[in-house]
Amino acid sequence: MGRRCCAYHGFCFEARQKRITVGNEHDYIDLVFYHRLLRCHLLIDLKVRHFQHSDAGQMNFYLNYWKREVTTPEDTPLVGLLLCSDKDQTKVEYAIGGLDQQVFVSRYLVALPAFMRLLAAAGYDVKVVKAGHFRTLKDILAAA
Repeated sequence: MGRRCCAYHGFCFEARQKRITVGNEHDYIDLVFYHRLLRCHLLIDLKVRHFQHSDAGQMNFYLNYWKREVTTPEDTPLVGLLLCSDKDQTKVEYAIGGLDQQVFVSRYLVALPAFMRLLAAAGYDVKVVKAGHFRTLKDILAAA
């Protein structure tokens, strides 16, 4: 499968459930992207559960395989991204500390939080928003 360009800041989609084979065993990388301008691969592993320390080892395995078997000398170091439904930051730090690879762990949401929680996360004073007579998001952003 060739690279298919995505219209998202230089990323090209390469594969979904990319099969890699070591010995007689197959593993599957959930998503693979390539950034045209940075010339690096992004390997993404999706977890529908909380982060476990074994996830970091699995991603490190994927990155080592990809670095040896796929990347070219012109490519910059690849990046691994673990997306989990939840994570304990201390466990993440212990699990990825000392890895030679660039591995990142982030939490994802399966649904958007309530509107006021989004505003609070974006730095807006929710009390001011509630007290005001704003009809649209545009009104709230204009008042900020």
